[in-house]
Amino acid sequence: MRKIKLQVFLLILFLGFLSVQVVFAQTSAQSVEKPDEPAFPRPGDPALMSKTIRGATVRIIGFRRKIERVFDDATGKNVRKQIVELDVCHSIPDAGEWTLYGKSDMLQFQNVSSDTWRAEVDLANIRPATADSEGEGCKRFEFRFDENVQLIPPIRIEISELYTTQREIETYCQFILQRISTNPFAKAAGLQVECEEPPTANSSESGTGKPSIRLTGYDSEKITKQEAHVLLLEIESGVIYGPWVFRIHPTN
Repeated sequence: MRKIKLQVFLLILFLGFLSVQVVFAQTSAQSVEKPDEPAFPRPGDPALMSKTIRGATVRIIGFRRKIERVFDDATGKNVRKQIVELDVCHSIPDAGEWTLYGKSDMLQFQNVSSDTWRAEVDLANIRPATADSEGEGCKRFEFRFDENVQLIPPIRIEISELYTTQREIETYCQFILQRISTNPFAKAAGLQVECEEPPTANSSESGTGKPSIRLTGYDSEKITKQEAHVLLLEIESGVIYGPWVFRIHPTN
């Protein structure tokens, strides 16, 4: 009887040890097969290169490539693709929600160009703009190529524009007045404006149905009236056109 109990005890001990070994092996395999993703770019991260156009700065933070299995929309299957990731940070000129945009072929090398891109934005790590300083936001672009495509330097990146759109929770006048109050160019020029919303559907007043914004003041020692009007129109447009063009020479 004692012999049977001893054999049972040894069998349980062996199975427990085997279980620990299997769990450890699986954990080790996962750590090798799926390395940690690089940290998402954040405002203030050191840049590989930068360029400023019309007061807006775009900074290239990181560039990397890897091979991964991804879902292919055309075939409906998981396929191996060459993934190129581009980390970028950009100016936030004022209180608007600014977005960095590039055309579908924004990444090019030799006779090859991207045909689309995906992007991620970390909304929790945006440095907002104030009247005293511009803000900064960051974005990660992703491009996909066939596994056998050779990325031969230089890699040309062209970013077309930086633009902002109105938030759904605010009126146009709220949107534009917040932007002007936090725009350093508007502050430097002493820009003052008034904004009037169009009559509501229940109002007896007639109108064009569009908000009305007009210049009411500016610093005449720094800017002319014509220049003040032009500046107001530029801010109101909500677009800063580039292009910001970079040439990258990856080392691996």
